[in-house]
Amino acid sequence: MVKLIIKDASNLDVNLLSVFGSVAKYRVKIIFINNTTGTTTVRKGEWSTHTTKSKQIDAKPTSTNSLCCTWENEMIDLSIPGMSEGDNFQFVLERRYTTMGAKMETKVLGETHLTLSEIKDMFANTSNKEDAMVELFLFREDNKHDMNTGDLVYAGKGSLPSIVRVGILLDNKNENDDKNENVGDNIDGSIPQDEVVGEEELYDKRVMIMTRGTRGDIQPFLALAKGLAEEKNWEVIFVTELFYKGGVIKVANSIVKGRGKISFRPSGGDTTKKTSKALAKYVINVKLSAPQTNAMQRLFLSRSEVEFFHSEPALYYWAKKLQPSLLIYGFTMASVATVISETLKIPLIGFILQPTSIPSEEYPPCLPLLEVNYKKLTKEKILSRHKKNHAMKHMMDNLGSIVHNSDCMFEIRKRRGLEVNRRFETESVFQQLKEKNYPMVIPINETMFGGKPKDWSENTVFTDCIFMRGDMIPPLAEDAQSFINNAKADGGKVIVLCFSSMPVTKTQIIEIALRLIRQCSEKVCVFALVGGTEFHAPLDTNSNISLEEVQEATDNNRLFLASRAPFGRLFPLVDTIVLHGGLGT
Repeated sequence: MVKLIIKDASNLDVNLLSVFGSVAKYRVKIIFINNTTGTTTVRKGEWSTHTTKSKQIDAKPTSTNSLCCTWENEMIDLSIPGMSEGDNFQFVLERRYTTMGAKMETKVLGETHLTLSEIKDMFANTSNKEDAMVELFLFREDNKHDMNTGDLVYAGKGSLPSIVRVGILLDNKNENDDKNENVGDNIDGSIPQDEVVGEEELYDKRVMIMTRGTRGDIQPFLALAKGLAEEKNWEVIFVTELFYKGGVIKVANSIVKGRGKISFRPSGGDTTKKTSKALAKYVINVKLSAPQTNAMQRLFLSRSEVEFFHSEPALYYWAKKLQPSLLIYGFTMASVATVISETLKIPLIGFILQPTSIPSEEYPPCLPLLEVNYKKLTKEKILSRHKKNHAMKHMMDNLGSIVHNSDCMFEIRKRRGLEVNRRFETESVFQQLKEKNYPMVIPINETMFGGKPKDWSENTVFTDCIFMRGDMIPPLAEDAQSFINNAKADGGKVIVLCFSSMPVTKTQIIEIALRLIRQCSEKVCVFALVGGTEFHAPLDTNSNISLEEVQEATDNNRLFLASRAPFGRLFPLVDTIVLHGGLGT
């Protein structure tokens, strides 16, 4: 039997109605989801005994505009008939308050998702089993109309994460004592409160990797984390979205025993879900002329960081609590990493897979789609484009400050006590990093990029392309290997279509494949990768695709659809690769 002990919660948002005398109370609700039957079971806790103003961790004495509440060790039984340890349950925090019309309202403040096995892992990874306490982050509830689903819930002038502290009671308190998982405390938004920072003495260094985005923004950092752990004996705190938790844990469990450690920490947010929304798909896939597409590229680049500012409270919290000796950031986290580095005095190093974000007179921030236009660019025009790009990005990064939005760089720097600047003419974060000669590693072959620009800083260096290798790379599936072998034996040229995490539909990919098969002067065999849920999706009813043509191409070994394939095994075997230019490829 497993029981969850609900202790207290802190950094809860002060509801506006509380100012008018309606004191909010909170309760925990557990929703169990049976993966086999699909049935759900709900267990509700008691409403909190009292609600008080609370001072935040590391906040100034005046920053008390947040609430805390207690339940005095209320217990919720997690033992449900028919539930296995791998089944999911939702940990939901609800708020109840009286409206001005004397109506009682109940609202979900935030939630997180766990499994029973993860709850037991939490207990196993705490040093003091009798008084074990775990801190759970909360995230916005899932809402198909909410573009910010999965974002971290935080509150107060210090903008710190809302946290619920829970304990765990097992019937057999020794059942997990001998468990030793290399991944450590890798549960959703949780960390044992009694974790000792001095654990880093077991390792040569403790570093924190911070990155968010689509799959290509994450995978290279996993390879880096594995290398730092195994080759350097470093402890790596990997902070990213919950969606990638499984991938982080898989890599962590693959580390050679006794050589380093990788732990997962949540940043909040769900980029994959956000880019799969209908509006996001339309914006990405809308067909425009070359000049219009270039303008869209500049717009996307200008919003490359602001979409992830909501994670700053989580990243700041983890850096403050775990005290890494080095911050390693990606392209989407540069400004946030700089804020944390300045505030907490922690050195930082960039791991940048988008080198054209570093201003240079040798290339524009966005390459024109038409080569003829690229050749027309002079040094003055290139520098002008960098300046215009920064002005646009600066506006996007700080636009929220006009309406006092906490998710803008102006407010983020202000709440951390740092200098702020609203001027559009200020230098970009990458220009500042370059001029201050901060280390930036570009994990791309220098020859592929065309050489190191002369105006880059000394500490901006190329290495080589970084990928997972060795036992982490599985072989090609038998049917995939057979398709390639048969194509080559029949004199065909194998073309790979790969759009990775971009929201390109199965129908669109098949349309491109059939066009290649029909119109190429040589015999081509198309290996089309259709990822995610799209692989099993039916074709669009309003498309002009003939199902008979698809079947014929498949039967004649001209078309092969796969949901995934290891690029390291696949790419060397084919003749042409058509891809979207993501970081992972």
